[in-house]
Amino acid sequence: MKQQERQKKSKEKILQAAITEFSASGYDKVTMENICTRHGISKGMMYHYYSGKDDLFLLCVQNMYQMMQQYLEENMAELEKKDALHALKEFWMLRESFFGEHPPFKNIFENALLRTPKHLQEEISRLHQPLFEMNQTFLKGIVLKMQLRGGLRNDQVLQY
Repeated sequence: MKQQERQKKSKEKILQAAITEFSASGYDKVTMENICTRHGISKGMMYHYYSGKDDLFLLCVQNMYQMMQQYLEENMAELEKKDALHALKEFWMLRESFFGEHPPFKNIFENALLRTPKHLQEEISRLHQPLFEMNQTFLKGIVLKMQLRGGLRNDQVLQY
């Protein structure tokens, strides 16, 4: 096995271990020591690739957002053909389907959005931006298809 392949395999092992630990314990309770001990990873190898817990958590969050966005994009094309109400319902169900197929990411998602470590808020927000923009574009298209009750404006509905 070539050195590049070994490095890629080592990084993937560490990422999978981090996903498992952050999913099970949340950001606050995870330590680099726990990840290494529970998953048979040497500290030297860990710190060769990653500077610390924040670096690993952000990698897990980035990986989750990218996979979620890809999953949604692959499955959203059909939604645009449906009436607005069904498209909206199925859009939210797609998220649940994603988490059903990738259970560890549900806790990482909740940690990133609901229990965001304060010192990582800006970086997590930056990582979330492409998914947020995709959501807004889709929802804007759905709202434009809907006949809103009197007194409601599209921008108000989108904000809600």
